[in-house]
Amino acid sequence: MYGCYIDDTEEGPTGVLVLQYCGVALTYELKYYALTIRYEAVNALLAIHKAGVEHNDFAERNIVVTKNAKGRPHVRIVDFGMADHDHECPVKHDKVIAYDLAPALPHFPCNELYAACMEHARIWLPKYVYLFGNLIHVEHATSVDSLLQHCPNIPAHERESAVRGWAQRKIDELAEMWEKRQALDANPVPIEFDED
Repeated sequence: MYGCYIDDTEEGPTGVLVLQYCGVALTYELKYYALTIRYEAVNALLAIHKAGVEHNDFAERNIVVTKNAKGRPHVRIVDFGMADHDHECPVKHDKVIAYDLAPALPHFPCNELYAACMEHARIWLPKYVYLFGNLIHVEHATSVDSLLQHCPNIPAHERESAVRGWAQRKIDELAEMWEKRQALDANPVPIEFDED
């Protein structure tokens, strides 16, 4: 805040706050922006948590972007009106790694950070495929045979062709999800900066 000015006007006492310009707020869902924006946003939130603050309102309207001296985007998180300033974040990571496999919640035990990475920024890839009530690590989703080999509970009443079809659909869903992510990364939503 640069200042607070109060004076009398025709309408009575009037106060004006002069605030710092922090940048352009995001207008689309975070997941549609370039990887650099998404990466900076979740790592800025992680830094806030490391400082002992839980934001409690991580949303696009509270993510603002400016250009740094080199013309690259710089992300800031704003509006700490709902923040918890006594947060002891249990997450031990120093940074969030883009396109890493999503850790299980017990290994990244902070709901706000986990939701920011998985739901808002979509910065992680799924770690498991869910098939017939089983969570199977994605490293086994390279072929139908591999996926089924690591699926402990295949329904005995299902025909083999149906079982193989379900497994293939899960592999196809993973491939489609990755293709969509790559397409979004190739054509991210632009940020319309105010002219200087």
